Amino acid sequence: MNSSPEEKLKPLLPQSAAHVAQLVEQRFRKPQVVGSSPTVGSTIAGASERIKTGFELFFVLALYFHAFWHLIYFERSTTLVLINLTLLLFIFTYSVARHWKGFSNFGFRKDGFGAGLIYGFALLIPFFLVSVFISFFKGHQPELPTLVDFFEYFLWALAQQWVVQGYFFLRYEQVFQNKLLAIACTALTFASVHIPNSNLVWVTLIGGFYLSWMFYRTRNLFAVALCHGLISLILVFALKPAHVISRSYRVGPEPMRTLRQVLAKSITRDMLLIEFEPSKVPNILRQTYGSRLLHAQDFLGLKAIIQSNIPFFLVMSKKHYEVFLQQEGKQAGYVWASSYIWFRKFKNQKFETIKAILTLNLNQLDELYREDMLLIGNLPPPKAV
Repeated sequence: MNSSPEEKLKPLLPQSAAHVAQLVEQRFRKPQVVGSSPTVGSTIAGASERIKTGFELFFVLALYFHAFWHLIYFERSTTLVLINLTLLLFIFTYSVARHWKGFSNFGFRKDGFGAGLIYGFALLIPFFLVSVFISFFKGHQPELPTLVDFFEYFLWALAQQWVVQGYFFLRYEQVFQNKLLAIACTALTFASVHIPNSNLVWVTLIGGFYLSWMFYRTRNLFAVALCHGLISLILVFALKPAHVISRSYRVGPEPMRTLRQVLAKSITRDMLLIEFEPSKVPNILRQTYGSRLLHAQDFLGLKAIIQSNIPFFLVMSKKHYEVFLQQEGKQAGYVWASSYIWFRKFKNQKFETIKAILTLNLNQLDELYREDMLLIGNLPPPKAV
């Protein structure tokens, strides 16, 4: 039976189209390595990204602790401290920029705020009631914070939690890919920056676990910061006046390390210990020696103590000591030791600080933020053997 040419070609058309499609696919398909899987490349890339993030975390933490617990603790030069902190700021900024996915990714978002309030007040209500009870039990009435206090503590808590949760928790979560490890490491990091205040270390460790868990569940930084701020207010206005947990909320290296070591080894029971109040000697001296510490309010009172011929140790700034020597025209004692102290007063010296940094005037930075404190005695120090 004879067929027309169209009828002969008709059954072949679909096969031809399929064949052409197959040829096109083979032509433009990316070659694959034999034995490989489509997920291998992404797995390697993911592991590489986790390693990079881990190094970022390591350098940020290492530079932070090196600045405070080596350079500042051992009273190294301002130049080294400034270089260290500049490098820390650069790596931290680079890390934030590299992982930037918008403000909402860091917790600045609306959703989750309601759930965060529920989680927050589940902790705050019993904590507040117990704190008020303890305060009244110890005979101290809790102080009432002002609206300005609420606002300042919330902003400070928001800044802290952006670093703690928005940076460290998210990076730990990326590196470990395990929520419990991420929460635990974030809490440990938060607690470690409160060293050496042992009471605050425990409070921030427990609070850090809860706040990190809150952030994991809600991803809302505002709720976490509000909870943090209210906890701080309760500590400062209810528990601190009652001398519960800690009388001092200072964190970081204690000042005058070298001076205090020499003083502890050398002072005897019959010696006077005096601080020159205009020098603004750090509170660590009062906390250590209490009522034994005498206070000289001006050069006239200091002169009267020195002329009493009673063995004494005097703590005052090098600047005030030089002025005193110029007025008296003679040596007032022997310098036993000296230590640098750092001032935290950027708020009052923004313009001077920025100008000194831009002009690389390190001597000006020294004058603004560091003071040389002297330990002076009216007896000569023992000669080194």
